[in-house]
Amino acid sequence: MVKPLFVLFIALSLSGCLSMYQVPSSAKTAEFHLQSENDTPKGTTLSRGAYVWAFKDEQCTPSAYGVRTGVTFADENTISTAPTKIVANEKFAFTARYVEGRFAHHRSCSITAAFSPAQDHRYKAMLRVVGEVGACDLALYDITSGVEEAVSVSKPEHLCLTNGVQTTFNGQPIWTDVKVTVTTVHVPAKK
Repeated sequence: MVKPLFVLFIALSLSGCLSMYQVPSSAKTAEFHLQSENDTPKGTTLSRGAYVWAFKDEQCTPSAYGVRTGVTFADENTISTAPTKIVANEKFAFTARYVEGRFAHHRSCSITAAFSPAQDHRYKAMLRVVGEVGACDLALYDITSGVEEAVSVSKPEHLCLTNGVQTTFNGQPIWTDVKVTVTTVHVPAKK
């Protein structure tokens, strides 16, 4: 019971009330999804998640189409968001984020990147997280033909999060400890 509630809490706190990324029906589109691979041993986390947030550019300008592009949770070493339609033939900037929750300790690693998707192409962003969230790197592939073809991306110095430009360097892991207070309660024995 605790684990599902914890996952729900993390999901709500990280995604909040962010608008879903939605492409206008008249727009030319491409397809995009995030695949995150991590080396954290199973059983050491309470939850693991992958997120994608969209921006207009690498300066973290909000996208006119919404922010929340994909989110998924799974206790696996490979996590993928569902494919989503994105606007083609214009810059698509995004932040790919992997996060894991442990008891009183959270770890995440995020990378912001941008590219210009071609119409009717399918793209996979691969976020590789190593050292139990000690580092991460991102590559983008065009998978339209069924073969992964590397796509060039630009990566700004600082990370974009939902509240704008951050002082955190792109690709730098973030570890957060949560203070936990344990109180001992003495219950007298029944007589």
